[in-house]
Amino acid sequence: MEKVNSQVYAEVLIILNYYLHPEEFNRIPQEKLQLIASKADKDFVMEIDEEKPFEEQNISKRAKAIILGLYKKYFINDEQGKKLDQLLKYIETKPKQTVNYNDRLKQINSEKKNELSKNEVVENTENKSLVEINFFQKIINKLKSMLRMKK
Repeated sequence: MEKVNSQVYAEVLIILNYYLHPEEFNRIPQEKLQLIASKADKDFVMEIDEEKPFEEQNISKRAKAIILGLYKKYFINDEQGKKLDQLLKYIETKPKQTVNYNDRLKQINSEKKNELSKNEVVENTENKSLVEINFFQKIINKLKSMLRMKK
């Protein structure tokens, strides 16, 4: 278990060094940084894809939790901290939903079918005269666009 924790601390140090500017990095007390460094695995190597934003990096949940704690303690004010606490509380209490890809596709397809069938009903209830006017209007518009292109 110690190996996992030491890798997490190493991950935190790597992320802090990579993403924080020196003045931001100095907001974190040296004692806290030394504690993290003393627990970090010195041989751990983490690859950061420079083309991906922070949110898309492959970061462990434990490292994210430590970074969030540091962020909350040293980078935001009390009001922002309260909002963050509310957000975290909401995330914890929110029922977890698992969405199956195939189920979601079926749901989308059924919604599209319902929409298409509603459109067909509307089209069938229109007057023929309106349909004929629409048809002729489309032809006139097409002719106008062709004439504009020749100019």
